Amino acid sequence: MHRRYLIAAAGATAAGLLLPAAAPAAAPVSAARLQMLTAAARADLDASRLRELTVVMPDLLAIAKMSAHGAQGAEREAVAGWYARLLAVWGHVAYRTSNEDAAADAARTARDYAAAAANPVAAAEADRVSAVVARRAGDAAATSMMVDAADRLEDATGLADSGQVAVWAETVCSAAYTAAGFGGRDDADALLTAARNRVGDAGAFTTTDVGVFAVSAAMNASEWDLVLNRAGQVDPTRISTTHQLSHFHKSTAVAAAASGDAARSVSALEAIDRAAPDFLAHRPWSRDLAADLLGTRAGAASPVVRRIAE
Repeated sequence: MHRRYLIAAAGATAAGLLLPAAAPAAAPVSAARLQMLTAAARADLDASRLRELTVVMPDLLAIAKMSAHGAQGAEREAVAGWYARLLAVWGHVAYRTSNEDAAADAARTARDYAAAAANPVAAAEADRVSAVVARRAGDAAATSMMVDAADRLEDATGLADSGQVAVWAETVCSAAYTAAGFGGRDDADALLTAARNRVGDAGAFTTTDVGVFAVSAAMNASEWDLVLNRAGQVDPTRISTTHQLSHFHKSTAVAAAASGDAARSVSALEAIDRAAPDFLAHRPWSRDLAADLLGTRAGAASPVVRRIAE
């Protein structure tokens, strides 16, 4: 297991303190330790470290499952909630590496543990994964699945803290992206406005992140001029995660290529490759775009484009 996760599992707070070499790969941990492991996995997800996560997640899930089954008393619900949230992270990893079946299984199991924990945040995260899988299967009901998940979260919590607001806003923005892809541009814009009105300029999910989703929603609606116009209104240095930054550059790359600006498209792909090369792996869109760009002078001259197109 990666050193960062070993530190979290051991409960260490200082760099360099690892589990003993002879420690078992999977051993029960407390809710506090499982929270640390889940936060580490979520940080890697936000950084698009997908290859690393595919390696470490089986061990993390084994630890979490063992912990959930062994927890007693008040600890039981807390551990179940963190197991559900870790399963949601795995669901995102699975569909981002083109394993929708695994993502759907993770979401179903996460929903069960979220219910056992009476944890509405974990439930919303699980429901969002389920909706993404539905969207990828071409099911237009994915939009209402996300909106309903966000509504249930708001009803259950009142969005009383910043973490709840962040999960709610990201779910609403995902619904906007989904609606745009199914022809619901007006619905998408209304959802983006609702999210923008709720979040601020600081925190886990900000107005800049809403702006990135607005760019992506326009891309999903194939409105290339709108993509590039909205992209010009976003300050990339204020985007909160590497994953979001990569989405911003993806939308720019796709729209620029469709608008005939190969050089800008290549530049955007190269920006993703510098920030998060895993974001480009397992993605048919990146291979298809790179293959198209190979026919242009800018694309043929780019080692990144040539590698992606292979």
